[in-house]
Amino acid sequence: MTEPTTPEVTTEATESPTTAAAQPVEGDGETFDRAYVQQLRKEAATYRTRLKALEDVQKEQEQAKLGDLEKVTKRYEEATKQIEQLQATLKSERVKWAVAQAAQRLNLDGELAASLVKLDDIQYDPETGQPENPEKHLKALLGKWPQLVKPTAPPPSINADAGRGSAPSATANRDDDIKRRFRIS
Repeated sequence: MTEPTTPEVTTEATESPTTAAAQPVEGDGETFDRAYVQQLRKEAATYRTRLKALEDVQKEQEQAKLGDLEKVTKRYEEATKQIEQLQATLKSERVKWAVAQAAQRLNLDGELAASLVKLDDIQYDPETGQPENPEKHLKALLGKWPQLVKPTAPPPSINADAGRGSAPSATANRDDDIKRRFRIS
C-alpha cells in the first residue's frame, strides 16, 4: 500500500520550540502554525504505524492460508497417488481374472497362465476398462508350449457306485443291518 501524501511543509529546526510554536510556517502559498504541522506529522506517524501493523497481520493471515493451502495440496497429491495405485491394482486383478477365465475354457492352470501373460500385451475396452483379448494370448502360449494343457480327466461314470462294489440291497432287513453295525447278537 502507498502512504498517503501530505502537503510538504518546511520548518526551520534552528528555532527554539517555544518560539517555533508561535511562528507561522509557509508552504504552497498557505501558512500553517508550527504546532498544527507537528500535530499533523504525529497523526500521520500513528497512521503509518497502524498501517504497518495491519499489513503485518494481513501477511500473517495470508501465510496461514498458504499453509492450509499447502496442506490441502499435499493431501490432494497423496489421494491422487493412492487412487492411481488402486486403479493399477484393479487393472491387474481384472487381467488376472480374465486370463484365469480364459485359461479355464482352454483347460489351462489359471494361476500359471496369468503369470505367463504379459500385462502390457493385453488390450482394454475403452468404455469399461475390461481386458479384451486374453484368450488370444493364451492360444499363442499354447502354440509355443503345448505341454501347458492340463491332462483331461476321464468323464464321470453314469453308474454312481462304479468300482466300489454293489450297492446294498433295498430288501435287506433293517434289524439285521443294525445288529451288524452295533455288533449285537
